[in-house]
Amino acid sequence: MLNDTLLEITQKLAKVGSWAITYGQGRTLYCSTAMLEIFDYPAGTALDLEQIGRHILPAYRSIVLDHVEHCRNSGNPCDIEFEIDTILGTRKWIRIIAQSEQDPDAGVTRVVGALQDISMQKQNEQEQRLISDRLLVTLENMSDAFYLLDTQWHVVYINQAALKLVERVGKPTTGYVLWDEFSYLRETPLYEGFYNAVRTNTPFHYEYFSNRMNNWIELDAFPSPEGLAVYFHSITERKLMQQRLDQAQHMESIGKLTGHVAHDFNNLLTIILGNADLLQDLYQYHEQGRRLAGAIRSAALKGSELTRRLLAYARKQQLAPRALDINELVKSMRELLVCTLSVNIKVTLLVQHNLPAALVDEHQLEGALLNLSINARDAMPKGGELTICTSEIYVQEDEAKQYPDFRAGHYVQIKVKDTGTGISQENLKHVFEPFFTTKELGKGTGLGLSSVFGFAKQSHGHATITSQPGVGTTVHLFLPVSSEPVRAANEKPELPSGGHETILIVDDDEMVRNAAQAMLSTRLGYEVLAVSNGETALSVLKNNREIQLMFTDVMMPGLNGHDLAQQARELRPELKILLTSGFINPSLARPDQEETEFPLLPKPYSQHELAKALRDILDRTL
Repeated sequence: MLNDTLLEITQKLAKVGSWAITYGQGRTLYCSTAMLEIFDYPAGTALDLEQIGRHILPAYRSIVLDHVEHCRNSGNPCDIEFEIDTILGTRKWIRIIAQSEQDPDAGVTRVVGALQDISMQKQNEQEQRLISDRLLVTLENMSDAFYLLDTQWHVVYINQAALKLVERVGKPTTGYVLWDEFSYLRETPLYEGFYNAVRTNTPFHYEYFSNRMNNWIELDAFPSPEGLAVYFHSITERKLMQQRLDQAQHMESIGKLTGHVAHDFNNLLTIILGNADLLQDLYQYHEQGRRLAGAIRSAALKGSELTRRLLAYARKQQLAPRALDINELVKSMRELLVCTLSVNIKVTLLVQHNLPAALVDEHQLEGALLNLSINARDAMPKGGELTICTSEIYVQEDEAKQYPDFRAGHYVQIKVKDTGTGISQENLKHVFEPFFTTKELGKGTGLGLSSVFGFAKQSHGHATITSQPGVGTTVHLFLPVSSEPVRAANEKPELPSGGHETILIVDDDEMVRNAAQAMLSTRLGYEVLAVSNGETALSVLKNNREIQLMFTDVMMPGLNGHDLAQQARELRPELKILLTSGFINPSLARPDQEETEFPLLPKPYSQHELAKALRDILDRTL
């Protein structure tokens, strides 16, 4: 009795009932209390096979009966799962297992078995299946490549992103060993990394360039008892962006350096050029003295050209852009190019008719084209052909993205092409950097292409270069199209003479200060006062009302030229002011402001340029 009670309790807790069908004169069904409870019947209810059969869903009814009959007739056990509706209308999943028994004494056959409510198990399986399906959809649609390895290194799953990266057509059959299918991986750090990840049960991270996939790859492998889950994706774009950022920072640092070098050099050239002008005046009746002064002046002007190249690279030179007919400029330079280049170099011009005007500084563009032509000449020591082409071009977004700081849009393109020795791909990466040159020692400053690049960028355009060793080099200049029609450049008025006004010079460099004072007083006749800093200048302006113009350097310690000019104008509203700077760009002393209301005379300046700038301001009404 106790055993029967324990059996019923056990069956109830396990949701397992027992049953038996006795085949004799008829069919008799026995159901345990636990089975009746599964069908939601009260204990002691008598059921027959037909009643039980009505609870089985129609889709499974004949299948269940066939399995039970087959078990009875064949003696083989049966095991089947199906769905029922209980007497209360509750849908349940049922599993029955059964076997047949013979009772010779009674002359009957019995099929006895167990019945279990597996609804919870089926629900869990369904939920796991849904999770698995969702995970599969996620893995198939995510951008990361993914594959699974078992503990024997068999590939048990690989997603579409992985197939795309390895450029496989169609999905390969899983089950192959990774190291057999991709044997070259045994020679890479992935082989040791995967083994260590599994052995130590720690994730593995690795970045590498894959020649097979032609991409930079970032890979993460996560070990588990089942094997290894591997995620990887291309980081080529990120690498390129980082390289561009590093290059931009590198170029910006060099740009700042060259700008400061040019500033200091321009101060020295101002002294040299100013004194050379004074010497020429002093020795106007002395041929040898005048010639020596002229040589000094010519050397200073060449030095000035060098600083302009530095500033062009640093994008700090002052441009005077206007609507320019590029075709006319190129045609006008033909004779100059023919004279400059070797006789064995053919010059060809290919210009597009109806080319729109470009917004560009004419003199800077002439210098850039001459610079490129000389580079082409040096690349063709045995002769060749220099071709200059002009065309209208619309740069699309995807094309512009290939280069840092290049905007899509409407441009006038100038191509300067030679048939020279060409440039290697390694050197091609550096040709726009200052002081980089492939020429022999003493035959190049390394500022030519960098200044052309700086000029193009400051003109809101761009420059690119392509080359092939033994074939030649082509430089592409992209210049913005002008919205204004072409106009002739204004003719320069005659240089004015000096004057009698009182001028205050402010410059922290004593030699520059003395040179400017000598030019203004000795030759031009002005009354000149000179001080070394802004604070002293303000004090002088307060005490001397005769000063009509202040000529001040921009970059000075303490009170810089911009702030001095503002405070001087507040103190003396009628005061005329002229700025000067070796940086040329007047905003450099105050990076937060791009423009200034005060005119600027770039250093180095000659006596004539200084005289003209002063007279222009002194004769102007505030």
